Amino acid sequence: MINIDEFLKNSSYNTWKEPKHINLIKNTLLKLEKRLIKHLIVNIPPRHGKSELISKYFPVWYLLNNPNHRIILTTYNNSFATLLGGQCLELINEFGVNYGFNISKNNKGKGHFKLEGYKGSITAVGAGGSITGRGADLIIIDDPIKNNFEARSEIRRENLWDWLTTTAFTRLEPNGIIIIVMTRWHKEDLCGKILKRFEIENIPNEIINLD
Repeated sequence: MINIDEFLKNSSYNTWKEPKHINLIKNTLLKLEKRLIKHLIVNIPPRHGKSELISKYFPVWYLLNNPNHRIILTTYNNSFATLLGGQCLELINEFGVNYGFNISKNNKGKGHFKLEGYKGSITAVGAGGSITGRGADLIIIDDPIKNNFEARSEIRRENLWDWLTTTAFTRLEPNGIIIIVMTRWHKEDLCGKILKRFEIENIPNEIINLD
């Protein structure tokens, strides 16, 4: 098992900083990886380091510890999702060899890449995009709503909810885990709807609310 503190220190060239809220999120992510919880919601304002940990370092650390697991990483559009996927790809290219891992020579795209000799992969796609045919042991949904303007659109909110319930949730493997991290812009946004569903169906979950 790769120690997450060692990984964060090494892969950030000793620049990793961990204020209290990041430490809290990190320790909860460790519980998620161990399947002590299955669903995690993190509500936090912009510019608090949430994507750096949850959508850059964590998926790489997770994949290196679970090299046969598949990860789906989503955010508000394909361009930003590809950027996040590219950051993960760069980390594995640079530091994966330290732990005995390389990216498959046949699959080096920023939107989808696999580990050489393993089934594990990362797929990065915009929220609402197609992930048909791809199962996932871990789904990360990072800011599926771009800003307050988008959040006020009922159509956009309903489309996201439909995508989550009919597409994203159905991609989870039987022991799969999911993280949703986002700034809350509207009481009926994705998190608002999910929290109602959790309450109605009594689904165990963990919530970190720093808004």
